[in-house]
Amino acid sequence: AALQRSRQLAMVGQMAAGLAHEIKNPLAGIKVSMEVLMNELALSPEDKAIFARTVGEVQRIESLLKNLLNYARTPRPVFSRIDLNQQLENAMKNAALLLKSPEYAAANRKGLEFVHNLEPTLPMIMADPSQMQQVILNLLLNAMEATPAGGRITVSTRLARAGIVEVVIADTGKGLSEEACTSVFQPFYTTKPKGSGLGLAITRRLVEQHHGEIEVASILGEGAAFTVTLPIEQKNED
Repeated sequence: AALQRSRQLAMVGQMAAGLAHEIKNPLAGIKVSMEVLMNELALSPEDKAIFARTVGEVQRIESLLKNLLNYARTPRPVFSRIDLNQQLENAMKNAALLLKSPEYAAANRKGLEFVHNLEPTLPMIMADPSQMQQVILNLLLNAMEATPAGGRITVSTRLARAGIVEVVIADTGKGLSEEACTSVFQPFYTTKPKGSGLGLAITRRLVEQHHGEIEVASILGEGAAFTVTLPIEQKNED
């Protein structure tokens, strides 16, 4: 499995470099041209809506390119001592604010409940703060998208065993099939209509760069739980 992922990374790295060079710049030119035309031409509301949709699709392609580059060229972590519980608390506060945005209000996710179950004596760990924040936010956003109004997202931490801490982010959403559970961390696999299939692949890569592991357990229709295990100590690699 490790060899297969290594080959996938090499392939994606080559693809990402080619896409960045061949597509990114002309794509930016297309987007700017469409925005200029949309703002300067006397268009009917219907035509303006077509232009706006086109610009939105270009932005979606740009986002996919960015995710490809992030996956293929994930920077090596720079470890420092962090309070994992505090990072989780901050991420949950940001997620709760995000629920008030028009995007989530339109998706009828009002009343989504966040439950904190954090071990107060959890030791501080060695980790890259920005990469760990990305891991947490990716998992929280996935849980939010999977959970309907009135649902619950539970975030837990504990000392799993000597030298290892555990984070569990569980939701009461639609859950994952057995096939999805085995494939969800693979690049380009997605269950979302507009998903890139790279979010959880990037998350797993970041966790593995911290010499940790990530797993998912789910029952279809009853929710999913993502478990991240991380070592307390790390060594900066040369």
